[in-house]
Amino acid sequence: MVGASGYKVGANSDKEVAIRFKDSENKNKTEDYHIKGLYVTNCVYTYNSMKEGSSMFSGLDKFDKNDSFKLTIYNLNKTQKVECYLAEGTNFVTTWKWVDLTSLGETDGLKFELTTTKKNDYGPMTPSYFCLDGITLIED
Repeated sequence: MVGASGYKVGANSDKEVAIRFKDSENKNKTEDYHIKGLYVTNCVYTYNSMKEGSSMFSGLDKFDKNDSFKLTIYNLNKTQKVECYLAEGTNFVTTWKWVDLTSLGETDGLKFELTTTKKNDYGPMTPSYFCLDGITLIED
């Protein structure tokens, strides 16, 4: 069983974060897991930046009808992916949204990547944060 203590979270770079699974009851388990899905939503900081803009970017980070903020979830070796929009135009995810991950197949972890249309010469203006909960694995 993978419980809350069974996750390892680490940043591989400023563009990617990974979660690895470990079995808290059998630390030597080497099999991969089949992930049913998880819940995601925007964090307050990111939501406010998209909705109102920020003083850091003189409001240029405020979203309009042509903007988007996308979460891409990969299996650990990045052979499969699922995309989930946290914002499309001025429609922002404000509640927990279920993301079906069964198409990722078996894996021992997940990688997350955020992309935004709001960029400047230095990179994304949208804060690269989101909230996640309820990772659900399919029991064998």
